[in-house]
Amino acid sequence: DEFNDIRAWQQMLFDCEHLVTQKDFKAIADSASWVHHIDLRMNGRENDLRVERDNIETRFKQERTKFEGDLVDYVNLVNRFKDAGNFKQMDEYLEKILALKENFERAKFEADKFREREVLLGWDASEFEKLNE
Repeated sequence: DEFNDIRAWQQMLFDCEHLVTQKDFKAIADSASWVHHIDLRMNGRENDLRVERDNIETRFKQERTKFEGDLVDYVNLVNRFKDAGNFKQMDEYLEKILALKENFERAKFEADKFREREVLLGWDASEFEKLNE
C-alpha cells in the first residue's frame, strides 16, 4: 500500500510540467527526514524545558527560603524591642523601629511578588504567616 502511494506520488512528479531537479529531490528528502525525526526533537526539547523549569523552581525555592528567614529575623528583632524598656536609648530604638517598619513594607511587596510567581508555576500561593505576627 505504501509502495503504491510512493509510486503514485513519483508519477505525479514526473507528469508535472515543472522540471524536477536534483535540488528538488534533496529538499523533498530533507523534509521527509525532518518529519521522520520530529519525535526525537520534540522529546529532546521537552526534556530541556523540564530541566529549565526544575532549575527555575529550585532557584525560586532558594529565594523564598531566604525571604522566610529574613522574616523570622525581623520578627525576632520586634520581639527584642518588646523587652527593651530603657528610655535612655529611645532615639536609637526609634531608628531601629523605623528601619524595621521599612523592612516589613518591603517584605510585603516581595511576598506579593513571590505569590504571583507561585501562581505562575501552578503552585498554591504562600501565606507568609510571619508577616501577620
